[in-house]
Amino acid sequence: SNCGILMAAEVAGRVLANHDSPGEPVTSGVEAFHNGFAHLLHDLESVSSSILPPEAWSGRIATVVDTGQEGTTWEAANSAYYRSLGIPWGGLFTTPRELLTFLAIFRSSQGGATSSGRRILSAAGAREMVTVQASGPDFDAVVAPELRDSAASASPRSAVPWGIGWDVKAGKRAHPTGDLNSPATWSHTGATG
Repeated sequence: SNCGILMAAEVAGRVLANHDSPGEPVTSGVEAFHNGFAHLLHDLESVSSSILPPEAWSGRIATVVDTGQEGTTWEAANSAYYRSLGIPWGGLFTTPRELLTFLAIFRSSQGGATSSGRRILSAAGAREMVTVQASGPDFDAVVAPELRDSAASASPRSAVPWGIGWDVKAGKRAHPTGDLNSPATWSHTGATG
């Protein structure tokens, strides 16, 4: 789901950049996304969340083990360098409570609003983000398995339906969220700290 979130961030960033500076060239949609995401966190009253965590938070950010890059200055998830990238798919550093507040805006019962009723997204926008928008072609799962999963898998999925930025379970079997839940289940398979 990383590329889906990157594409959603790029689109949002370009829209925000054009809204804030109409007619100006967009140098970085992701940079504009950072600014827009900071506003989103503010609107959610998230005081312990950031896509670019300050150095002062380093002692309270969970450490990812077995990255295969231990001790390097560019170690994924754990290095100051990685945490300074603000990557949309693995750069949200937050508390469990604030993460649940963020995720709740995508629930159908919330319709793009917080539990207190503050509108963050339109109901239609929130619904579309967690509805299948694209799915890979229907062919044998052994074809290009590296393009079908975030990580190498002994049993690659035969189809990978996506919402806008979210992995939607749809009819997938052996899904990371389990086999007994709804086809409408959506997720992001990954954690960085």
